[in-house]
This record gives sequence, structure tokens and C-alpha cells, in this order.
Amino acid sequence: ENIQVDALYSGYVGSDAQFPIIREVFQRLRRKDTLIMVDPVMADNGRLYRGFEPDFPDYMLKLCAAAHIITPNITEACLMLGCEYKEPPYDENYIKTLLGGLYLKTHADIVLTGVSFDERKIGAAVFDGKTVSYVFAERIPVAYHGTGDIFTSTLTAAYLRDRSLKSAAQIAANFTARCIKKALTDNREERFGVDFETQIPYLIKYLEL
Repeated sequence: ENIQVDALYSGYVGSDAQFPIIREVFQRLRRKDTLIMVDPVMADNGRLYRGFEPDFPDYMLKLCAAAHIITPNITEACLMLGCEYKEPPYDENYIKTLLGGLYLKTHADIVLTGVSFDERKIGAAVFDGKTVSYVFAERIPVAYHGTGDIFTSTLTAAYLRDRSLKSAAQIAANFTARCIKKALTDNREERFGVDFETQIPYLIKYLEL
């Protein structure tokens, strides 16, 4: 069909065998200016998701090296680097160590999620290989499935609308927090994820500002 895509974005990968397929898709469909986004969805709270072998982070790291932007959380960054996982709140030296290590191995811009320096806010560290900056939103004491997917999808949308990476990350943080608040207000079961669909009009406003 000769479809020209502006971006290619990979998230959860179910098995080692899928990695070469994804890399082939990247190679076949990308143009010179096609954005490659990789969210290395595989772990949280200090451990790999069930069903993944210990060498899975090594495969994911190679996929991240094919991307322009990656969005790991703290656990995923630690696993790909072989670093010790620490519980929040974090200090800046720890965050900068993870960012520097990932950049050396991938040469991708990094939006490291789950960054928190106190109990009131949570957000992301943005690193382009030279400068570290931070974006934060209100920490909401609940954990819904799929919020990482919403964050990276929103980040991609904002970045494709010519926002800086930091600005796109802030929009993503704000929108994700809004979706979580709505789900909490509606007493939505955590296993069903957040009600992001009803919040899309607010996302449009964020992108138009």
C-alpha cells in the first residue's frame, strides 16, 4: 500500500523469538526521518514479569539500541544495565548513573519513568546525552495496569507534534495522572486499567496549547 509512517513504536514483547521480527519491521518500514520508539516493558518493582528468562533484558537492550527514544522504568533500566535496584525515593546521582549507563549502551534519548525524589510527586528524567531534566506530576497512591503504555503513547503523540522531548514528557505525565485520578474517582477496579478514553478531549487540549 506504500504507507509512509511517521513513527514506529514497540512495547511489550512476548518472547525472545519476537525481537528479530520487530527489528526487521523497523528496518523495512522506517524512512530516514521515521521516529523509532521503544518502551522496554518487562519489569517493575525490582523484578522481571513472570514468564521471562533472566537473559530477557539482554535482548531488550539490543532492541533499545535500534531506537531514537526509549522509555524504561527504574527496574527495567537496572536489569538492562545489571545495576542494583533501589526503592524510592531516589537521589539524583542514582538516576544520573542509570541514564548515563543506558546512553552509553544505546545512544538513544531516554525518558526514565518512575522517578521520585519525595512522596508527593512522581515523574520522569529526560536525557539527550548531554542534559538531564525532570518532569513531575502528582503521585496518586494506586497502581493501575497500562499506565506506562498511556504515558509512552502520549509522549509519542506530543513529540510528533513538534514538542521538545521534555515538553512531551510533561504532557504525558499530566495526562497519565489525570487518567489515574478519573479511575480512582470512579472506583474502577485496578485490573481493568484507567479510563483514558473519556479523558482524550483533555489530551487534545494539551496538544493544542
